[in-house]
Amino acid sequence: VRRSNLVEVAFYSEDPALAARVANQLAATYIDQNLQVKWDETIKASEWLQGQLVGLKGKLEKSEDTLQAYAQANSILFVEEKKNLVNERLAQLQEQYTKTQAERFQKEALYGLVQGGKVQDLPGFLSNRVIQDLAVRLAELERDYSQLTATVKPDYPKAVALEKQIDTMQASLDRHKRTLAQNIVDEYRSAMANEKFLAQALEQQKKEVNEIAEKSIQYNILKREVDTSK
Repeated sequence: VRRSNLVEVAFYSEDPALAARVANQLAATYIDQNLQVKWDETIKASEWLQGQLVGLKGKLEKSEDTLQAYAQANSILFVEEKKNLVNERLAQLQEQYTKTQAERFQKEALYGLVQGGKVQDLPGFLSNRVIQDLAVRLAELERDYSQLTATVKPDYPKAVALEKQIDTMQASLDRHKRTLAQNIVDEYRSAMANEKFLAQALEQQKKEVNEIAEKSIQYNILKREVDTSK
């Protein structure tokens, strides 16, 4: 029948029952033939899919083995947890390094005063009670000595005694100044060493972060292959 999926089947015979059986048998044979063709196609598709399935199973097993081996070899079975830890440690080190660097800058300024012979300009100098007391006492002794030697000779016993006290007081004051200066030097060197240590630790932590990132990237690539195969 034109413009349709229908087919008219006719068989002419003097025997109506025969005509009906022939027409019906033709239709039945046609249906059976179509079913057989579809069945054969299904069998072929099934066999092809079965072959593909075997190959995919092998690929999946291989990709899973590769993923597991990579994870064990690189100790990244808990890669996300480790990534969070190293990133947190990196942030802590960066903060500590910034503080240490600022401290070193401050100590360096004081160290510059010591190197320039300007100990008296150090903040700790004016607030040091011992140094101030020694300076006041030295000034008093020098005044007494000046007043005394204005009337007597320097070899006068009392003048000699005052001079010895002045020398002793000056030596004590100089010693305390040197101690203060040495403390500044020691603190500066300690700050430099601490900054250097943190710089090395920071650099090492950055390397570890990068290594984990690289391992994580490769791990995710392998994992995607496993997921795709599944």
